[in-house]
Amino acid sequence: MEPRAWILNTVGMCLKNIGRGNLAEVFYKRALDIYLDIEDWTYAQRVLMNLSDSHSYKGELAKSLQSADNALELARRTKRKDYEVLVSSLPGLGLSSAGRPEES
Repeated sequence: MEPRAWILNTVGMCLKNIGRGNLAEVFYKRALDIYLDIEDWTYAQRVLMNLSDSHSYKGELAKSLQSADNALELARRTKRKDYEVLVSSLPGLGLSSAGRPEES
C-alpha cells in the first residue's frame, strides 16, 4: 500500500459517506494513478470499485460499468479468486442503482 494513494482514496470514501460523493471522483482518480504507476493491482482494483460506485451514485451507468470492467481486469491480475468474485458483483449493483434491477 502506498500511503499517499491510500489517503486520497480514503478522502474520496469520506466525501461519499458525508453525502458529498460528487466530489470524490478526483481523489479516486489520483489514487488510482499512483497505484497503477507502481503496479499495485490489489489497491488499484479497490479504488476502481469505489470509482464505479461513485459513477453509479451520480447516475453515470456507462462510466460505472466501465470502471467495474477495469476493476475486474485488475482483480484477475492479483490471481485471487475472492477479489474476482467481489468485483464481479459491481455491474449488477450499478444496474440496480440505476433502476434496472431486471438486467443485473
